[in-house]
Amino acid sequence: MKTICTSCIIIVVSTSLTAQNLSVNAPNNNTPAIEIWDGTPNEVFYMTVTDLGDLTFSANNINNELFRLTDDNGFLGLGTNNPSAQLQVHTSGNNGIHLQGDNTGDVRYSLNNFNGAHYFFDDMSEAGNLGIESANEMKFNVGGPNTVMRLINSSSNQANADGPVNIGSSLSLPHLSLDDNGVQAKGSNPSTFANLFLNFWGGDVSIGQGIFYADRSTSRAAVGTTTPDAKLEVKFVGNDGILINGNNTGDARLSIENGGGTHYIFDDDDDGHALDIESANDIVFNVNGPTERVRLIDSDNSSSTADGPVNFGALNGAHLTFDLNEVQSKGNSPSSFNNFYINHWGGDVSIGNDVIFMDRSTRRVGIDEDSPGVKFQVGSIGDGSTAEANAWNTFSDRRYKKELMPLSNTLDNITELTGYYYYHAQGDDHSRQIGVIAQELELVYPELVNTNDIGYKSVDYGKMTAILLEAVKELKAELNDLKKECHALKAQLEVESN
Repeated sequence: MKTICTSCIIIVVSTSLTAQNLSVNAPNNNTPAIEIWDGTPNEVFYMTVTDLGDLTFSANNINNELFRLTDDNGFLGLGTNNPSAQLQVHTSGNNGIHLQGDNTGDVRYSLNNFNGAHYFFDDMSEAGNLGIESANEMKFNVGGPNTVMRLINSSSNQANADGPVNIGSSLSLPHLSLDDNGVQAKGSNPSTFANLFLNFWGGDVSIGQGIFYADRSTSRAAVGTTTPDAKLEVKFVGNDGILINGNNTGDARLSIENGGGTHYIFDDDDDGHALDIESANDIVFNVNGPTERVRLIDSDNSSSTADGPVNFGALNGAHLTFDLNEVQSKGNSPSSFNNFYINHWGGDVSIGNDVIFMDRSTRRVGIDEDSPGVKFQVGSIGDGSTAEANAWNTFSDRRYKKELMPLSNTLDNITELTGYYYYHAQGDDHSRQIGVIAQELELVYPELVNTNDIGYKSVDYGKMTAILLEAVKELKAELNDLKKECHALKAQLEVESN
């Protein structure tokens, strides 16, 4: 017996030495060829040759096999008695392969093939937990030879891919290319592109933590919300919104088309308009359903039943039509007309910067006056504004009147009045005027004087006609009396003279 080590006990069943070689034979395949034991219970190691000629190494129990070296192909198996590769490691539970280095370098595992290509798996101190290095491209295959992922060496002249990471079965088929911060779907070569599908077979898609969201169950897309209520919903808060921004060489343009070829273009046109909406047909705006609210008419559209370029309201009902400088209220056809209401439900009305002003609260109208003091006022108080007409009639039907009483003492009353020449104290009319003083007239005939809301007085000169009429009649009666007296005196003188 030959001593191999001072701390080992070798039990040799049968041995023979030939040319410095140690030959160990077991009586049968169930008996260990070599048994190593240091005297400690349950710390025995066995080397055994199996029926197939494989060499096994066991610990504590001959059936507790640690690794096996096959006889027919030289495969080494750890944790398996049937290795199918040059080295096969089979682990269970949380066991595995552990490589540990020291503080002077990285833990490294190197693979080399016969062509010189090599791959390193190491704990790279400048990167992360695991680094995989290769002088060529690196392919990852699953379930066969088909490439699932390819990592490209950008300095390799043989790399025909266009990104450092490519995912797909082959570079000659559609695949994903990941390069820096870009993801692209490529075709059969780097210069061709393919469609890019996200979550094609199921599930919603969220980009940027819900900045863009695609709901697969409803086939709806959204920006700013994960619960779109329409085919496309954009939800924003504050001053956010939708911005379509072009460049200096063209307009910012948004085009909407339907299946029938009708299209609408929204753009910031170069003619200085803030927004242009272009359409080959009429443009109809609806609110809360199919009811038509506004229609912009294509003047070349011979089928259009509207009679103006802009119509507010349904064409088959009462609507407004705007044509050049004209506004009309129409009925259910272009040839019929309807009532025209301005601010019907509330608020004052100003036309032409108060050229005409209608005060809804007092129901008064002012011409060039935004605070009319009477039912109808022309100009401001005392500015000399004039109004002309071929006729101005005042209601005077007997049926409108009651308790009629003839005027009396009109001649005496008017003698208490004074007529004046005067000039307007304000306004642009500087011509000399004729009139009376309202305060003086009010003392005699208060019925002819009106005091407005702010205390200014006006005179109804038209009513003075009735006073003057009765005054003339009184004067006529006095004149008749004088004539009678004259005739009587004349007759008496003639009698006396005879």
